[in-house]
Amino acid sequence: PDSGDDITGLEVKGDKILVFKQRSIWEISISQIQIGNFFLIEPKYDLITRSVGCASNRSIVHVENDIFFLASFGKGIYVIGNEANFATDIFRINEVSLKVRNFFQNLTTAQEQNSCAIYYKNKYLIGVPSKEQTMVFDRERIAWIGPWTFDGRVFETFVDENDVMKLLLGKDDKAQVNEIDSRFLGDEGTAMSTIMRTKREDYKTWNE
Repeated sequence: PDSGDDITGLEVKGDKILVFKQRSIWEISISQIQIGNFFLIEPKYDLITRSVGCASNRSIVHVENDIFFLASFGKGIYVIGNEANFATDIFRINEVSLKVRNFFQNLTTAQEQNSCAIYYKNKYLIGVPSKEQTMVFDRERIAWIGPWTFDGRVFETFVDENDVMKLLLGKDDKAQVNEIDSRFLGDEGTAMSTIMRTKREDYKTWNE
């Protein structure tokens, strides 16, 4: 669709093709027209929304029955899916990053465009190259985690010879691939530090 802004990503949802642009999102459906002994492919496009667009094609990820993506211009993470209780495919779009919107509002245009994401073990991870931070949305708990203090150029999953799936991260500042696992006690040979914050208490003085 020629709406005046650039295409930033494509994704398939059911029998529709979703076209993500900087300031809008469109859907394309394909049908066949028979003319004699010939069949012609006829694409039809419809506008889903002009209120939000997509900043990075690598942020577009299927999360169960929905699609998550990073919106342009600091708007945060949005989800697009089918509207419930409708016989036809009607898409609904909602923001899921309201409580952490400040994190995404502070990204530069380049950081938005280079962001990458993956869905792994019920978590949507989105890393921001050059920021050394990754935000995580836990779909089971409907909560955000982070920021974690690492980033990367790309996330991938890998199944080893023991049929175990592993999460891999391609670094953005060097030719290196790291594995991410909660069992690791260190980060590239450096021990991880933990800060625990408890409820504030006024202990006063010893003679009170």
